[in-house]
Amino acid sequence: MTQGDAMKGRIDPEQVLGHLPDGLVVLDETGRILYANAKVRDWTGGRDSLKGKSCFRVFRQRMERCPNCGALEGKNGRSIETACVLDEDDVFPKGMEVIATDGRNRLGPKQTVLLSFRQPLSSSSIDEKEGQTNLQLQGLNEQLRERVKELDCLYDIAGPAPLDWSTQDLLQFVANRVPASWYYSDQASARIRLLGMTVYSRNYRPGHWRMISDIYLDGETAGSLEIHYPKDVTEDEDAPFLEEEHRLLEAITRQIEVQIARKRSEEALQVSQENLRLTLRSIADGVITINPQGRITRLNPKAEKLTGWSWTEAVGRPLEDVFQIENTKAGLAARELSRRVVGNGETVELGNDTQLHARDGVRRQIGDSAAPVRDRTGTIIGGVIVFSDVTAKHQAQKRLEESEENFRLLAENARDLIYRIRLKPEMAFEYVSPAATMMTGYTPEEHYEDPMLGFKIIYEPDRDKLAAVMEGDYDFGEPLVLRWQKKDGSIIWVEQKNVPIFDEQGEWIGLEGIARDITKRKQDEAWIRYLSFHDVLTGLNNRAYLQEAMDRLTSERQLPMSIIMADLNGLKLVNDTFGHQVGDQMLIEAAELLRECCRKEDIIVRFGGDEFVILLPQADEATARAIAKRLTGSAQASLKRDTWPVSMAIGYSVRTDLQQGLDELIGVAEDDMYQNKKELTDKASTALLERVMSIIA
Repeated sequence: MTQGDAMKGRIDPEQVLGHLPDGLVVLDETGRILYANAKVRDWTGGRDSLKGKSCFRVFRQRMERCPNCGALEGKNGRSIETACVLDEDDVFPKGMEVIATDGRNRLGPKQTVLLSFRQPLSSSSIDEKEGQTNLQLQGLNEQLRERVKELDCLYDIAGPAPLDWSTQDLLQFVANRVPASWYYSDQASARIRLLGMTVYSRNYRPGHWRMISDIYLDGETAGSLEIHYPKDVTEDEDAPFLEEEHRLLEAITRQIEVQIARKRSEEALQVSQENLRLTLRSIADGVITINPQGRITRLNPKAEKLTGWSWTEAVGRPLEDVFQIENTKAGLAARELSRRVVGNGETVELGNDTQLHARDGVRRQIGDSAAPVRDRTGTIIGGVIVFSDVTAKHQAQKRLEESEENFRLLAENARDLIYRIRLKPEMAFEYVSPAATMMTGYTPEEHYEDPMLGFKIIYEPDRDKLAAVMEGDYDFGEPLVLRWQKKDGSIIWVEQKNVPIFDEQGEWIGLEGIARDITKRKQDEAWIRYLSFHDVLTGLNNRAYLQEAMDRLTSERQLPMSIIMADLNGLKLVNDTFGHQVGDQMLIEAAELLRECCRKEDIIVRFGGDEFVILLPQADEATARAIAKRLTGSAQASLKRDTWPVSMAIGYSVRTDLQQGLDELIGVAEDDMYQNKKELTDKASTALLERVMSIIA
């Protein structure tokens, strides 16, 4: 059997009937010859000339009574056998007997007839073997019955299985059907192993005698068919299986392969059709399919809604009756679309300029495409049109165009710099707003000519920030703040808000954003930050800065650490006597004196109205005492200079353990300062007032 026959589920009659010694002919329900075996072909002298010819034409003139009539008149599947004897003929031997058997339900779903030609024995043979004639005839009859059993079995197995049968149902049917075709049918049993399943015939018994044929699926051994006989089925030592039964087993095995392949194809087709149905129903776009004549074969629910036609109403109609379109640019109608797709095999893409006129009169803007559908040979078997309602999108496009025009006007007149730069395949500015000239000194044209200009204008210490952006190590949700160097060399602060651009594959290909000059804001922030940690009058650090510095200097390396506390004597008296303006001058002079007497690393703080605190990192008691002494001397000397006089009471404390807090150190220094303040005499205060009066005078 060829692979093509196997795929179509056909049986090769030669495998079963070709070797028979009797002539055998198979007729269809009209009396035409479907098959004639080699014996009949030899008698008639033609190998293939009998196929398709009428039985009447070939055999009737040679028969006393045509068996075809009676056999074909069988009713309700009842088997009818008729017999006739051929007249003497120059082709058929004299006395040829023909047996006609109704083949309904044996050879397939349609009625068929089997004609069996039994060759008579010669007169000499009759004389010599008169005693054996009856035995020979019985043997021939028995052979014919066996062949008919085999043929019945093959045709039963070859027929299409019911669609609701599972693979196991099919195998079970074969297992039950096969044993009846073997010579010792009442003792034969069958077992089929395939695809992890094992099925048995009704009377299965593991036998002493077995014949096995492998079942192949997809070119590999997938299972086997076994026929079993018990040991006592024969007294011979040789296996009791006939040569014809080996060929029959092979043919049945091949039919199982064909049936499994057919079952798989049917299941795959059912799944495919169901998937197609579900897919079409779930597709958000309208789908219409047409045949080669341009008539509609299917609409999905979305197409029904958009066109206003139901599937049952539209099927069989020309495409232009249902899919009434007008393309304002291409001027393409549905009839022309159908001709180009199924006639010329073109794939047609229509833009959003196509308008669909629905059955209810509604007009919708649609986007559609149409393509031919081809079979495996490339032959066009239809076409498919896919379309969607893009009315809202079309209107949005118009609004977008208007918005883009407004944006262009806005961008052209904005003070902020708006830009778009392509990074791949090569770097280039695609848009730079006119604000670039005012902000950087470089014109948009200069940016277009030099794609690297956007990098070059970045102040060199800040270029690492941009490098991080280009490497993707940046949160685009946060603004990028850096400095630009303008064409004239000046530095400005810029805040950039960037948005990455990706292609359809998700690859980063560009950047667009807006840049704003925030130099003034940065200056204001710096001033506010300065004020938060400095005294405005003296320029010294304030009390908040002292706490921050104390928290920062918490390592063993800073020990010992000293604190000096100084109180400006007579400030309230000066304020009350000469006014706060004079008192402020004294505070400024005191601050300057403190700066002159302290080290660079010392932190000088205006702690209160007339109080100052000096934080001395890495300063022991001797160092603190020396600086305090220097401050006292400078204050006394100021009473004799032509500058504002300064009189201070000074105390200090030393931190040797990190467990000592700021409040504790200030408390000790403050106690020491007040002790020093008591030691000052009224003479010092009087001298201070006299010096202030001399300066004012």
